[in-house]
Amino acid sequence: MLSDNEPILENVTADFGGGGTIDKLGRITHDYFPERIFYDPTWGHLLYDRKSRPIAANVFLERNPSLDFCVKRVGSDEALQWLLIGRTPGGKHEPLYNAYPDFSGLLMTNGVVGEKLVDAVREAERGDLGPLGNGDATLGRAIYDKLKIQLDLWRENCSQVPTYIVNGAAGLEMTQDMNWLLSEHPDAFGDWRKVTTVDFQRYMNERYGVTYSGRGAWTHISPAQRMAR
Repeated sequence: MLSDNEPILENVTADFGGGGTIDKLGRITHDYFPERIFYDPTWGHLLYDRKSRPIAANVFLERNPSLDFCVKRVGSDEALQWLLIGRTPGGKHEPLYNAYPDFSGLLMTNGVVGEKLVDAVREAERGDLGPLGNGDATLGRAIYDKLKIQLDLWRENCSQVPTYIVNGAAGLEMTQDMNWLLSEHPDAFGDWRKVTTVDFQRYMNERYGVTYSGRGAWTHISPAQRMAR
């Protein structure tokens, strides 16, 4: 019966996704999505389906205790602002949440980041490229040519794919639950325009009996249950 095999299959796929490290052995790590792992009887082992799939949702992970929400759905224009600001957990700014593209590194070096970058892009769209190049219009043009490609792709993507801001300041386990709920039950809060921590905690308690500490850790299970494997 399938129910007899589930624990075995779960452990196999968990080990398969564990990256070979002993501390993750037998645990679901989600390095690989379980629904895309399958058994090939011809080869006699597990394979991972690496074919591309449509994106069901964009989730931008923030960690900012000053925000008044834990999850918020945003439109494409607001999504671009979050991308441009690119606030890191430490409070710094990486354009598009990514420090590696050459234009991102240059913008960070020149201090054209955060709200200043949002304003500079707005000026560049009006034809003034100086602010984007920190006073150098030629440099601003070079940056804008590359940045605009990224922004156009993201604008198109976010206009078609539901986009959410998840605030990780609520705590690790609560953040994991937010992502899980978005993935498994995207209609739980309707349009998710702004869900507060209180809203989310109340929903999880009433629906699933889950409770959280002030740091967003589960309190509905005991320390002994946490240690059980």
